[in-house]
Amino acid sequence: MFEKLVSTLMASRDQAHIFHWQTTGPGSFAAHMALNAYYDAIPDMVDALVESYQGKYGIVMGYEPAERFDEYSADTAIKYFKALSTFIERVYAKFPKDDTNIINQLDAFKDLIYTTIYKLENLS
Repeated sequence: MFEKLVSTLMASRDQAHIFHWQTTGPGSFAAHMALNAYYDAIPDMVDALVESYQGKYGIVMGYEPAERFDEYSADTAIKYFKALSTFIERVYAKFPKDDTNIINQLDAFKDLIYTTIYKLENLS
């Protein structure tokens, strides 16, 4: 489960960057900047999550790369981040509630994803 979480989050960084490069037309600057904020923040957040997790549970192995990336449209980007938020919520529910440091880090990911959705839906 953790390997899939990390692989998905790292792939989301690349997907957001691809979306960022492909924004055009009305509202594209706001989307461009929202996606930039996402892909800038996510690597350090994932790094902190993995190092914290590995400090408690040991070295994680078995990461898998993303299969493919989507092309940008406003609807596609919003749909992508909503699916990502659903995935994070499912992972969140599976973590033991006494694993508060991991839960808190997952809350930060949820915050970043929901903020990105807000910006894509309302500021573009």
